[in-house]
Amino acid sequence: MGFRILDNENEVITEIDLDMKQNPFYVIAELNNINVKYSSIEKIFADKIFSLSGPRVFRRSKDLLDIYLILKNQHIHIKKVKEILDFDKRELGDFSTMIQNKEDMKHAYDSLKEITNKPTFEEVWKEVNEFLITNHLIANEETFEK
Repeated sequence: MGFRILDNENEVITEIDLDMKQNPFYVIAELNNINVKYSSIEKIFADKIFSLSGPRVFRRSKDLLDIYLILKNQHIHIKKVKEILDFDKRELGDFSTMIQNKEDMKHAYDSLKEITNKPTFEEVWKEVNEFLITNHLIANEETFEK
């Protein structure tokens, strides 16, 4: 559930998602005397990592890109991410569906036409996989094609 903010030509300026679930992992920022409460970067990251770890990874190429962009632009506290997953009672899968379907992920990623100037799939794949391996979110390093 959410809404879009459009400009005078009906072009989307931004989209806002509204979540009705309780989320104790949030940040509050003030903007023009309005307090905005939003999910912490670790909460967003935990949700995206979880989505890629399980069997329903298809159509998650945007999450792969989001993870890459977060890693490139934010410092992620992996301990906090793991705490969030524990709090949400979410256990990461083994990422096997993502790994076994790399070519399908690439095709879906390359089909993200609305996103311009995105890095290559190979760059995104390598960076995300290295993060998952380095932080012991994937047990077997040989699973990935380098």
